[in-house]
Amino acid sequence: MQQLTSNTQINHQLNKFLKGKNVSDQLIKSALNEISELANEVNKFQDEIAKSSYSQVLAELTEKTIEISEEAELLEYIIPKWQELRGSIISNKPIDEFYYELEHYLLLKLIKQMAETQIISDTSLKKMREIVRRYSVMPNFWQILCLLNGDSIINAYTF
Repeated sequence: MQQLTSNTQINHQLNKFLKGKNVSDQLIKSALNEISELANEVNKFQDEIAKSSYSQVLAELTEKTIEISEEAELLEYIIPKWQELRGSIISNKPIDEFYYELEHYLLLKLIKQMAETQIISDTSLKKMREIVRRYSVMPNFWQILCLLNGDSIINAYTF
């Protein structure tokens, strides 16, 4: 996946979209920094394994799972795929680590999609909120997601 934050056009598009949603400049800047860290993390775990192969696997799985809204259904799809890959691309990677990486890849893809299309579907918003909530690593982006959802969030995670 193209690193989101190294692409000036994507940054500009995401900035434009969020400003149109009345998100403050400071919050946008902080969220873009978090997204940059997310992109770096995705690149890091891709580098640990044959990058192009693993990236392709994540991209294919993301395409197939992007519309799955229930976690149980997602796991029913992902676990057999993980088992198939155990002997090759992902070697001895535990399922929880694989799932973590897949969700972060998916989050980055959804952010890029939102920036490019200048819209966010209810399904994408729900998925992004679930992922950010689960890993609690992007408090500024969490606030933006809450604002996009119509929630009033000041300076804290709310679950």
